[in-house]
Amino acid sequence: MINQKPLKTQIFDFVNEFKSVPTPMIFAFFGNTYTEGKIKYALSRLKNAGEIYQTEDNMRTSINRTYSMEPMNVHLLDALWVLVNKRSENVQVYAALKQKEYPKMIVFGIDNVLYEISVLDPMEETLYRSSIMRRIEDFHSDYTIDIAVVYDKINGEKALQELKFDAYCILEYPEKIGSSVVDESSEDAVQIDESNEESVQENYMNTCPTPVFYT
Repeated sequence: MINQKPLKTQIFDFVNEFKSVPTPMIFAFFGNTYTEGKIKYALSRLKNAGEIYQTEDNMRTSINRTYSMEPMNVHLLDALWVLVNKRSENVQVYAALKQKEYPKMIVFGIDNVLYEISVLDPMEETLYRSSIMRRIEDFHSDYTIDIAVVYDKINGEKALQELKFDAYCILEYPEKIGSSVVDESSEDAVQIDESNEESVQENYMNTCPTPVFYT
């Protein structure tokens, strides 16, 4: 299990594997096992040792400054939220997949079962369909559970019926705190103090999505 390693090593391995992630993703992945304070301390030690790089607001954590300046791979992030939802204490192994595996993004193992996560962006439907169909027999392995991250149920059903995925999931995001959806004059409105890094980080944690699975 990955959590048999020291927390500092676990966080480094996670960032090193995926290169650049939102910092709240790290808190979400390790937060069931470790307190927020311990995670912050481990991140601080890694940052001070030059083993990771964080943006000025600490909201993005990268393996080095170069990766922090590149746009985030949104498809990889969508796949990672599926992994993060499983929490570090349950995950035996994880890995980013090479570009040639597109639209597969990551693989991870839980209870000796491997899960491969693909992201099916409707804006790239022609591309991912051709990629899957030309190797349909090899795309799905008997040794893995293949899950497609989709953006609506219509494409989810296509993934099951036409592309032979075992399941699909849709990421459900909570309403953004302080967004225009909430009447800021109401008692329920939550104001974000932009000068308070800790407040911003805690509020951003509340925007982490939850994958909802369908088979």
